Amino acid sequence: MVTGVRQFLLHGITTKAVPSAVMAQLYEVAKDWELPIEVGSLAAHGTGSS
Repeated sequence: MVTGVRQFLLHGITTKAVPSAVMAQLYEVAKDWELPIEVGSLAAHGTGSS
């Protein structure tokens, strides 16, 4: 779910329809979820591919 939302927001940021600060907010929300360590560490660094 987070991956889909992230890709949607990345598109919005690229087209300047969404402020880039929104991506940081997504990672703040995701950080509080019980995610596998692999996913959590990728989100913490803002890296990874889907």
